[in-house]
Amino acid sequence: MHIKGCARCRSVAGFTVLEMLVVLVVVGLIAISLFEGVGRLNDMSWRLGPFLQRSERDRLTKLWFRQSINGAWPDRKDGAHVFVGAATQFSGLTLAPLNEYPGRPTEFKWQLVYDSLRDETTLVYTGFGPWALEVRQWHGSNINFSYLAPDLTWHDAWPPGIGQAAQLPVAVRLFAEDDHAVVAAAVKGATDPSLDREGVLLAH
Repeated sequence: MHIKGCARCRSVAGFTVLEMLVVLVVVGLIAISLFEGVGRLNDMSWRLGPFLQRSERDRLTKLWFRQSINGAWPDRKDGAHVFVGAATQFSGLTLAPLNEYPGRPTEFKWQLVYDSLRDETTLVYTGFGPWALEVRQWHGSNINFSYLAPDLTWHDAWPPGIGQAAQLPVAVRLFAEDDHAVVAAAVKGATDPSLDREGVLLAH
């Protein structure tokens, strides 16, 4: 009786060698499937990573550029920060600076800086003080700013030098020819200072 009871215990408790082999095979197949899935995810990330990073940079470039132009603000006619624009830079005042609190006229400047060694142009934003932000890079030098007049004509410089133009253009456009990238932003406020404005408070 004792020998039969022990044999029965051995048959009920534990796994047989065949069962262990089946379990190991199933676990191995699951592990292989997981490794293949992780490999595919890594491959997709490697392929789509540059595109996603570029898309995010493009989105931020458009957002920040439009934000500062939408809030452009005219200085008094003899002020130190009257809006001036050229093909590679423009500066003036904005109510929506990138590096200061919004709501107060703050000096700002956008520049296109070309590096001939790298054949690369960098879009740089500068606000109140020496702090500067490199926002975006493009290959080549075919990138420029242009300015929209009230008669809906674009100019390479502002003021355009014809007649009595308002201090601020209607809109500012950034055009990168090689990448076919265009960012345009409209000035939402007044384009000329009020006659009774005595001065402008700059951000500190």
